[in-house]
Amino acid sequence: MKTLPKVVLAKNVMTPYRLSFFRELAAQVDLDVVLDAPTNIHRNWKVDLDDLKFRCQVLGSPTMGFAHKSQGESAGGEARLRRFPLRLFGTLGKMKPDCVVSTEFGMRSVIAALWCMLRRRPLIIW
Repeated sequence: MKTLPKVVLAKNVMTPYRLSFFRELAAQVDLDVVLDAPTNIHRNWKVDLDDLKFRCQVLGSPTMGFAHKSQGESAGGEARLRRFPLRLFGTLGKMKPDCVVSTEFGMRSVIAALWCMLRRRPLIIW
């Protein structure tokens, strides 16, 4: 019997529009999703993390908010969050994935890249 590759997907928060994709991915690989936080305070959705049909862990990463003015906006702006997934490196060490997928290019991806480089594992930045 062939064993499935162990994949850790590191993401900021769980979004409802990605659930079907993650469920399908979990049917193809041994998937663990690692989140910085359970949800984003600026979104109106809530995902039940106990009913995902795949493994999911929340790291509880420290968060810092700041005002951000988007291009094209004449006044005001929206609050942006920066998360610092300080526990990601150790979590990857405990999970020992064959491959890591990290969303966005930020602190999470830098930490994942360092872990993957040291362990000689592939990293996919999504």
